[in-house]
Amino acid sequence: MFRIAALAVAAAAAAGFAFAAPGTHGPRAQTAVPKEHPPAVPKRPVHRTPERVTFIGDSVPAEISYVASAQALLRRGVHIDLQLAACRRLVEPSCTVAGVTPPTALDVIESMGHRLGPVVVIGVGYNDWQLIYPHDTQLVLEALRGAGVQHVLWLTLREARHSYIPMDADIRQLARANPDVTIVDWNRYSRSHPSWFGADGLHLSVAGATAMATLVHKTLVSLRIA
Repeated sequence: MFRIAALAVAAAAAAGFAFAAPGTHGPRAQTAVPKEHPPAVPKRPVHRTPERVTFIGDSVPAEISYVASAQALLRRGVHIDLQLAACRRLVEPSCTVAGVTPPTALDVIESMGHRLGPVVVIGVGYNDWQLIYPHDTQLVLEALRGAGVQHVLWLTLREARHSYIPMDADIRQLARANPDVTIVDWNRYSRSHPSWFGADGLHLSVAGATAMATLVHKTLVSLRIA
């Protein structure tokens, strides 16, 4: 009888059935052991090449050339080339100061060509004539496109003189008609800040140069250029 029982147990075991030994509670369920995953490797930051930006300006933004902190601010995140000169005009022959007649903005664009880079800032107009300013802004824009420039940032003029009011309207119209032109509204930004200017209300103090650099850089950042 015991032999028959033992044979039955062996047969059941061979068929895959489990029997608990006397005094036990049956086979214990196996606890799943979580798999170990290797620690995540931190992603390396992507370092992109700074965008090349050329800033073409007349005597008003030219003060930036003398303020190291303003230049340092402009260079954050971009490679900037300052082409700033007193008495510069857009297209018509520039005026002369201290015996020097600088090249016009158009001259600079044509001489530099693709070395301008894809982004150009224009801060020219204080020495230009109101009646031909709309025509000259269009000529400059066409020359910039011909040089491969993809985005133009155009500073409005501080409206300390009556003629600058319609000229600012011309700049805004240029931006409305051309999606590759972005307004940098210096006139609005500088309002109520007399300490940013000299006696003429146009040319910049050290604080004004820093403020203009700040505004230009903020615009570059907002466009994801810097």
